[in-house]
Amino acid sequence: MAAWAADSFSNDDALDWLEAFTQAPTLEMLRDTLDSILAEDEDLEAPDCSEAIVAAEIVASLSGRPSPKIPDDLRDWLATDHGLDTKAMAPLARKATARILAGSELQELWDQSDSKAAWRAEMADLVTRLG
Repeated sequence: MAAWAADSFSNDDALDWLEAFTQAPTLEMLRDTLDSILAEDEDLEAPDCSEAIVAAEIVASLSGRPSPKIPDDLRDWLATDHGLDTKAMAPLARKATARILAGSELQELWDQSDSKAAWRAEMADLVTRLG
């Protein structure tokens, strides 16, 4: 796992997905990323989970509850109106996040690290911000 901190944005997979999203933002991309977590019958792989967590962060941010740890380029992107109404997506984002926390490769990697408590706290904060 190429992560350097426990927050949602401090890993390569998350930042790659975020860059692709901000270059061509659509509700479909957010929905597809979150749906892919819920549709997966097998083990959830860490890269897919990292992408879904960032998608959930965008849903929370566009609903007026951004993380204080969002990267500056996302903060700048959020400052402009993109016409994306994600409030109805909060339940989907909560379900995807809960599925990741209940059992995924990402959850297992964090649970084996010294930063387990910090990552769990970040995820709890995300769930709270999703409403």
